[in-house]
Amino acid sequence: MKRWVTFGRTESGDTIVPIIWDTKPPEEAVNEAYEALYPDEYAYVGFVHWTAMEAEEAVLV
Repeated sequence: MKRWVTFGRTESGDTIVPIIWDTKPPEEAVNEAYEALYPDEYAYVGFVHWTAMEAEEAVLV
């Protein structure tokens, strides 16, 4: 099954956590999710750099 994954970096270059979505997420939903995870970044910079890509679901054993 295919999913959508958002990932990226803060303005200072730190990696942000990937978020897995069932469907392509609207930009507002992604920004709300990352603002909740990185409130200081949004308070000082106003955003994080993120990308959304479709990914194939896999199980690693």
